[in-house]
Amino acid sequence: AETENLELRQKADGLRYAVKGHLRRNEEQLKGDDATEVRETVESDLKTLTDALKGDDYDAIRSAYDDLMVSQGEIGRYLYKR
Repeated sequence: AETENLELRQKADGLRYAVKGHLRRNEEQLKGDDATEVRETVESDLKTLTDALKGDDYDAIRSAYDDLMVSQGEIGRYLYKR
């Protein structure tokens, strides 16, 4: 279980880093009113994961990781539609 928790923490931290970069790189495209909901959802999920990573509740980390995986996919779909 210890190894799984460590792997989860590493995956979650990697996702957090990647999504922050993705938001930065696509900042201009995500400024429109039609992007507000997508951007705010991702930012909220990002904060939730960041907060979860400060503790040792691995169920919370997994849940926040899963939520961010889903919401960050919405950015890709939004950008693809443009």
